[in-house]
Amino acid sequence: MSVKYRIRLQNDRVIGPFTSEEIGELYLKNHITGKEVCQQFPIGDWRIISSFPGLSKIIENFKSQNSTVTNVEVSSEPNTIKVKRDSTNSGIKNFNEFKFEKKDNNDVDYDELEKKYKVATPEIAEVEKAEVEDPNAMEKTRVVKRPNLANSNEPDKTIIIQSKAMIPTKDSIEKLAKSELKKKEDSEKENAVEVLPSHEELVNEKTEFFNLGSILPTINAQLSVSEVELEHQAKIEENNDRIRLKHLREKQEKEEKEEEEYEVEDDEILEENNDFNQKKPKKKRKKGMSLVVAITFMAIIYVLLSPDEKVKITGPLYLDVQFPISEEYEDAKGASLALVQGRNLYAKNNYIQRALASKSFVISLQKQFSNNEALGELILTYTELLDDTKDSKISGNTIYKLIQLSENKMLSDLNIVTGTALFYGKIGKYQTGINTVKNYFRAKGPASSKLLGYYLDLLLNAGDLIEARKTFTKLKISPKKPIEAYISLSHFSEVDDQAGEARSIIEEGLKYYPESTQLLLKQADYLFKDQSQKKYEEVLLKIKHNNAESSPAFTAKLYKDLGLLSALKNKNKDATSYFKKSLDIKESDELRTMLSSLEVSGDAFSKSLILESKVLDLIKKSRAELKNKNLEAAFSYSIEAVDADPEYVPAIMLQTELQLRRGLFDSAINSLQKAINTNPTNNVLKKILISAYLKAYKFDDAQKILIELSQTKYAFGNDYPTLMGDFYYSKGNIQLGIR
Repeated sequence: MSVKYRIRLQNDRVIGPFTSEEIGELYLKNHITGKEVCQQFPIGDWRIISSFPGLSKIIENFKSQNSTVTNVEVSSEPNTIKVKRDSTNSGIKNFNEFKFEKKDNNDVDYDELEKKYKVATPEIAEVEKAEVEDPNAMEKTRVVKRPNLANSNEPDKTIIIQSKAMIPTKDSIEKLAKSELKKKEDSEKENAVEVLPSHEELVNEKTEFFNLGSILPTINAQLSVSEVELEHQAKIEENNDRIRLKHLREKQEKEEKEEEEYEVEDDEILEENNDFNQKKPKKKRKKGMSLVVAITFMAIIYVLLSPDEKVKITGPLYLDVQFPISEEYEDAKGASLALVQGRNLYAKNNYIQRALASKSFVISLQKQFSNNEALGELILTYTELLDDTKDSKISGNTIYKLIQLSENKMLSDLNIVTGTALFYGKIGKYQTGINTVKNYFRAKGPASSKLLGYYLDLLLNAGDLIEARKTFTKLKISPKKPIEAYISLSHFSEVDDQAGEARSIIEEGLKYYPESTQLLLKQADYLFKDQSQKKYEEVLLKIKHNNAESSPAFTAKLYKDLGLLSALKNKNKDATSYFKKSLDIKESDELRTMLSSLEVSGDAFSKSLILESKVLDLIKKSRAELKNKNLEAAFSYSIEAVDADPEYVPAIMLQTELQLRRGLFDSAINSLQKAINTNPTNNVLKKILISAYLKAYKFDDAQKILIELSQTKYAFGNDYPTLMGDFYYSKGNIQLGIR
């Protein structure tokens, strides 16, 4: 398929598409000058015609030829105008257009013609005579006698009778000829300006047949380009409106500020004028101001001297992980400013500040995504704060997308490597994280203390103690270490059974970061193991006073430690309340396992919490055995979980899942029916029951539940169509199942 082009004329009219030969023909006919902008059809860039090699070569070839064009020739006779175009080289025939002459070569005798006309039609002559006598009279109805058809061999013909006004005369014809000549002269003068070609002149004279299927893609492409241009124009207009609004607001604020300044000046002038006569209002004002200052000063003293009250935790602030979407126009300066602001916030080593830093990194990437160091900073910050998100799975997916976008910088960007290795460690892919760091070291990338700390944790979790000891030695001698490095060093000392060294490492870190909640919580763990209740309580109160940096992970850990402190003081009710709060903020397998080991005793709230923890611990063990394909052990743990709490829905769901795997359909259906009777609004149980009915080939029972669910809001979700598809597929109706 040959390449075609579109041309934008000087009046912004776009014509085309044309082939290279057709564009040469347009240039030859003077329809284009060769200075217009051109586009390769359908979605090429608009450039000057001379920038296209093929087109410029064709135009240069035509220029080199000796093609003479005579646009206008004026005859030697003053009353004659001739237009002549000589284009012998182009093969176009010569022709003469619009030849008018003012010479009176009238050889027609109009008087003789009128006499003959009146003799031939005497009825019309009588009417004309009447009209001449009374020109203002209305036209009368005329009855024209027609010959009888019976006596005539010719059929009746339609005869149009013209009025006198419609019959052209000699004078009218002459006037018409003069007016036409005058119009032609004016048009010839106007033709001195370049005439734009019409659409009919630009296309070939021959009829061309098109294949609709072949031109549809180009039409669709052109339509998509037009839509993009329209959207672009709309956004420009919207941006202009915002700028106008901003200017108006600034102008209004400026005027209001000027008015306030004028009012202040007027008040000062009035005070100066009244200073000689009235001094009391001024003294009164001074007295009022001093009273306000005194009250404020007393309030500050009261706050400072009042005894310390119990600091309440206002609640954790969850991190919102966002994917940066680029703005319409790139702003490199704004991106760099946001990046610097984010780095300054991150350096404060506080959860709130790092959460704000992540927002600055997102803004920086929105302003400029390509070649922006903020991408590595964002991956690292988001991964470090992954435990502080509401849904770690959704947030992890977003972080992984960012990691995929930065794969080409995995061997050069330190922050990207650090964040990626930490991310793989948090999702349990320890060996993948280790390989990421090793590949970076092979590329001779510089190592930071934070990267070494995360690398040490990966090696310990993967069980590579030899490489971990080398990394520990290298990290320990580094001069300036971040908070995360002290946590990793203490982790290695714990694994190496060096409890004293682990405590000393945390105490060393607290010398440099005394307000770090992460280090304080680690110190609290060691104090609890040492049964140092007084120091343990002091550290927890300090963390509570700092509001645990408003971190969900730190707050959940603080509540857990407060529960343990209450248990040491034999305040079981307070301990149970703290444990419940901790689990509400963040689910903890460690806390659940600890609670499951306790005996079910105490008040009802404590019993329920301990019982729930026991059941969850059994469910976890059953899942682990099922993952190892040990179906018998998994089934045994599920039975224990249901026996411990027969109304706990997750345990019932696990047991029915295992029963269906073993083919115990009736047992699974009975268990689900009992659970639904206890929880009639639980649609998840109904969904499992429908699957059990389908596997047992009880289609009527499954259809009854589907009809019941169709009357609820559950029918508008994604699960209901899936159930309908499974139902029809199980019945053998594949077409309805797909639909």
